[in-house]
Amino acid sequence: HKNFRTDLPNKHYTLSAEVQLIDPINSMKDSDSKQNEITFLQVHNKGLDNQGTHNVPHPLLRVVWKEDNNGVKGHFWGIVKNNAVICKGTFGKKNKDKEICKADVAYKKYDLGKAATDKATAFDITVGNKKLIIDVDGKRLVEHDIDYWRHLLS
Repeated sequence: HKNFRTDLPNKHYTLSAEVQLIDPINSMKDSDSKQNEITFLQVHNKGLDNQGTHNVPHPLLRVVWKEDNNGVKGHFWGIVKNNAVICKGTFGKKNKDKEICKADVAYKKYDLGKAATDKATAFDITVGNKKLIIDVDGKRLVEHDIDYWRHLLS
């Protein structure tokens, strides 16, 4: 798909997918990661232009399954970059220790519900008019203002 702006009022882009997790706990058993999760949908940015100038190396959205998120087990989560600040790599060196790059400030986590293991879950992710919308199984769970992302192509 070609890159697009997220701030246009009459233009929306939707990513639709049905996801069925098959034994995710077993998939994580040999993981040495401190945050056992499976990422399966993302919305990225290209930067300011099609050449990738000043892209933010963090996705606007990651939809993940987490084994355990502070005691909430086996749920889907929408993890939204809550600002357009670069917090890692060469360009992020000056920001990485600032408050704006701390995980609880830089990201907003939305609980998208318990993951079914016996059937598929339908996700519709819509971006446009400065909004990020996540519908799960036809129910609107997230409507996040992304005005801060308007200068980036996604």
